[in-house]
Order: sequence, then structure tokens, then C-alpha cells
Amino acid sequence: MRDEQETDDAVRAVATAGRAVPSAEKLARVYELGDEYEGIREAEPSGPQRNRSMGKIARNILSLMPMDNYDPGPDLLSYRAGRRLVAYLALVADADASYAEELTQTLTEREGIPYNQSWALRALNQIVKNNGVGTVSSKSVARLRGMRDGLRPGSDRQLLLADLVDRLS
Repeated sequence: MRDEQETDDAVRAVATAGRAVPSAEKLARVYELGDEYEGIREAEPSGPQRNRSMGKIARNILSLMPMDNYDPGPDLLSYRAGRRLVAYLALVADADASYAEELTQTLTEREGIPYNQSWALRALNQIVKNNGVGTVSSKSVARLRGMRDGLRPGSDRQLLLADLVDRLS
């Protein structure tokens, strides 16, 4: 629970992230952290300790957000889990509605990692919260509904998705 609270605090603090670090340096550091995330996923067994380690990395990435001149589009399509995580976190920090459809497609058709799915859902929630339900097409709502129906009832992701689908329907 403490890790979840720290992550929620990091999400809220993102708007106050320092802009003293140059954009190119931020991007390099964010990608290094994405690589570390992938290393943890490979090295540590699934469980609470790995989730804590991944949460720490996500909070570190969020501390460098938002990033000027960063386009999450290519990273949403990346085969690398760490790059996709960076894109999701960037969209949490800067909920750009122009990525709603691409994010939904990645989430529902490409993303198979539950941890990444959680962050993609947070990003999509933030986009809808900031920009309204009209930012997600009916086709994407159907995709989200299908994903929701395929998740274990009562799981964190299923509950997040159920709430989002209800708001979009």
C-alpha cells in the first residue's frame, strides 16, 4: 500500500517537476530508467518485491516529466516494454488527447504486461479526465470493453477499466 501511495503522490507531483534539467538529458535518463525496468522484469521473479522495484523506477521517470518535445507515438509502438512504459508515463504527465486512439490500440492489442497495462490505463484515464469522453471513439470503447471482459473480475486493472468504460459509454 505504501508503494501505491508513493506512486499516486508522484503522479500528483508531476506538474511541479523541475525544468532545470535539459530535455535531451532528461530523455536519456528516462530511457536509462526504462532499460532498468526491463532488467528488473527479466531478473526478479514476479511478486511484491519486483512490483516495488518497478514502482520506484516509474516514480523516478515521473519525476523527470513532463518532457518538452517528446513524442510518445514511436514508443507506444515499441517492442521494448521499457519504452512503452515511458510513453504511458509521459501521457500521464501530459494527457495529450491526440494520442487517445493510439494509446487505446496499444493497450488493447499489443500490451501484454499487466504492470504496463496499469500505467496505460492511468494515462487513458487522465486523457479522458482532462479532455472529455469524446476523445475516445466508439470503436476504441468496444476494444476497451472486450479487454475488460477478459480480465479477472475484481482485479485492479479490471476495476480501472470497468470504471473507464462506464464513463465512456
